[in-house]
Amino acid sequence: MKKTTLLDLSALFIYFLSRPGEEPKFIIVNSILKSDATLVIKADNKKANQKKNINVIFDGCSFPKKGTRVAPAADGMYLWNFTLINHTKVDRLVKDGDHKIKVCFPGGKNSDVFNIIFVTKPPIVSV
Repeated sequence: MKKTTLLDLSALFIYFLSRPGEEPKFIIVNSILKSDATLVIKADNKKANQKKNINVIFDGCSFPKKGTRVAPAADGMYLWNFTLINHTKVDRLVKDGDHKIKVCFPGGKNSDVFNIIFVTKPPIVSV
């Protein structure tokens, strides 16, 4: 059996210190919605399951702390609501089509980009 040295322990300690920590991960519950509807964001890991409001970056425009925390979902993971129309009147942001958002906690790293779609026209249904 090999004897553990102080050098081995130091190397192990440095390895664990240099590993990046888990980042908060989120999911978008409703990615197709009307521009005046409420976007629902959900914590997707323990690191994201915090009792804080979140920053929302919508098509490059920042809305600090406008993702408002609401009661947790049935699985205990927190949810946040964001209604864009309550925070802007900029036409290019509320137009139909594809939009990109990121979220993060204040002072934290931005999430990956999420794609959402605004649709205001009713679907065409053939009878």
